[in-house]
Amino acid sequence: MTTPNDSSARLATLAERVLDERWKSSPPEAASSGIHAYDGQLPPVTRTSIESRLTELHAALADAQAIAPDGLAPQEQFDRDLLVLGLRSEIWELSENRSFTRDPMALMWPLEATAYMDRSYAPVEQRMASMATLMRAVPAYLDSARALLEPPFAKPVLHQAIEAYSGVASYYRGDVAEFAEANLGLTDGLDVIKAAEEAAEAIDDMVAYLRSHQSTANDDFAMGAERYATMLSLGEMVDIPLAQIEAAGESELRRHQASVREAAERIAPGKPLAEAIAVVTKDHPAADKLIDETREMLEEIRSFTIDHDIASVISDVRAQVRETPAFMRWAFAAMDGPGPFEEVATESFYYVTPVEKHWTPEQSEEWLSNFGYATLKIISIHEAYPGHYVHFLRHAKAPSAISKVFGAYSFWEGWAHYCEEMFLEAGYGDGDPKLQLAMAQEALVRVCRLLCSLRMHTQGQTLAESEKFFQEQAFMEELPAKTEAIRGTFDPGYLNYTLGKMLIYKLRADWQAEQGAAYSLKAFHDDLISHGGPPVPLLRKHMLRHDDGVLL
Repeated sequence: MTTPNDSSARLATLAERVLDERWKSSPPEAASSGIHAYDGQLPPVTRTSIESRLTELHAALADAQAIAPDGLAPQEQFDRDLLVLGLRSEIWELSENRSFTRDPMALMWPLEATAYMDRSYAPVEQRMASMATLMRAVPAYLDSARALLEPPFAKPVLHQAIEAYSGVASYYRGDVAEFAEANLGLTDGLDVIKAAEEAAEAIDDMVAYLRSHQSTANDDFAMGAERYATMLSLGEMVDIPLAQIEAAGESELRRHQASVREAAERIAPGKPLAEAIAVVTKDHPAADKLIDETREMLEEIRSFTIDHDIASVISDVRAQVRETPAFMRWAFAAMDGPGPFEEVATESFYYVTPVEKHWTPEQSEEWLSNFGYATLKIISIHEAYPGHYVHFLRHAKAPSAISKVFGAYSFWEGWAHYCEEMFLEAGYGDGDPKLQLAMAQEALVRVCRLLCSLRMHTQGQTLAESEKFFQEQAFMEELPAKTEAIRGTFDPGYLNYTLGKMLIYKLRADWQAEQGAAYSLKAFHDDLISHGGPPVPLLRKHMLRHDDGVLL
């Protein structure tokens, strides 16, 4: 007979085994999580290693499912459910979805080395030695990666992969080499420079390989409805019919379009919408003030978060505002937080992408138009307070190793996106129509992601039709609309920004109804983000006394 203590002990032993096997199969994830015993290692990417990993996963899943949840404490039940979901999701990815066979970028992420340069978790000479080890392993890693790929590739995916790998080669020859040159007085400086160039040459070969398949590339990027639904079921615990998700997205589209038009009328009464949008985009920091003014803006937003009881900010340490590293400058802004197990280099970096020195005045102005003060505030709410940065702080305090490791796309991005609208609802900006327009425009982009992702991958919508949809429905210019549409071909999960936001709003309403007079926004937020980054449907079972299972 199994006792509750037996169940708890079995789960603890299994969790330790699962994480140990996970780090060995994916050393870069271990390193980025703050487990530095795996620094400098690249993952094995062969058919044999994948089969071996699947054997481990199936054994772990059987052991997890054999642990009776009734014998566990509430947090342990939560961990068991999260573990089962994570194991099933990885099994599906490796055995059925197999994105690594058709998307070269699925194999690219281990090549990133910024943490070795930016995070002072160890003496610089130790980090440089790890970098040299990683760089020396790149040629063999890419040889194995090519052996897994199964051309022909989809045209937009191939195009983006060529751009992405080319960017990594430039990053090795630029940022990595410059870092090594700046530390030539230390052991391994010359080794890093040499290894970085050899790695960049191997990436050049990868780019040449990808280019060689351009003539056979096709338009077949769609997952299909069955795989798409499985992606949502295993990744997000969302089993809602796709038609219901689409209908909810269409409702959000209409709501935010109305909000844009209402704000525009207040900004420029009787004028075309484009003129109101121009008022917002033209009011931006000067190129040489962008970083400094963003830093000042964060203090204001942080103070509002604390003073208006939005969420607990559990550290006085500020996110450091920095220029985006060269290889990441496809993004306007991004938050780079420490891994949940990091004990030394716990700083976070809020990257903001500056004007490039070689740009013309016209190009610089076009870029800075994306950083209108109102839009930059919305971005900073998303990335820092109370969005990703505040979440990072709580993630490091999550109650178990399992809750620090396993999570959901829809929670991570859904929380940050939810914060944008919630912050204005809580009174930030005192009803400023510029902020309302900026928030609603950002929301429209995310809603169009949801609708285009669904329609491209399950209904045959073309890339060109998606580009047009972003332009017409989110009021975007041609180039950013094209970029957004292309992303959907290889990142169908980008529907999760809006999906996660809707799931959180529904959970908030249900939690408030249960709490009654005891409800507070801060209490809800603190509870919500204290569990790591799990699927919202799992959180509902943990946070609500009576979960009716209605997600939207």
